[in-house]
Amino acid sequence: MFFTVSLRNKKNLAALMMVMILLVTGVTGATVGALGINRKFEGVPLTIVMYHGIVKDSRHQGTYMISPQLLENDMKYLKEKGYTAVVVQDLIDYVDNDKPLPEKPVMLTFDDGYYNNYLYAYPLSLKYNMKIVISPIGYFTQKYSESGEENELYSHITWTEINEMMQSGMVEIQ
Repeated sequence: MFFTVSLRNKKNLAALMMVMILLVTGVTGATVGALGINRKFEGVPLTIVMYHGIVKDSRHQGTYMISPQLLENDMKYLKEKGYTAVVVQDLIDYVDNDKPLPEKPVMLTFDDGYYNNYLYAYPLSLKYNMKIVISPIGYFTQKYSESGEENELYSHITWTEINEMMQSGMVEIQ
């Protein structure tokens, strides 16, 4: 899923965060429209691509789980079309510090912090120089940090993996 928003001031950043919350909680587009969110663009349009999990086994692929090859195809396409991946801190710097965004910004987000984000998305982010945003669930990060279990279908990233990804400068944890 992807959509585009415009960021010019704090009001628009707040609107972006509200839209992200609405999407995560399952609120429909009709509700967003009823809230009167302005769809006119000022400033820089931002495309946000939301992912969940990545698995090799096609039996588990579908709406929320895609193949590593599809993710790679997406990143390769975006790179070839001149998009530059940004993270939330880049948006904050744009609004609060007048730091410019790239001409064609895109945000690649991954919900829940599954181990497969570390296994597949992280190496692809390095390969294509595309920053990603991962939003892990702290409870499960702690659980799998303690157990050490690594399964692409259901395990979550560990604190060690989070630290490694953050140190790379290519992954922002939200």
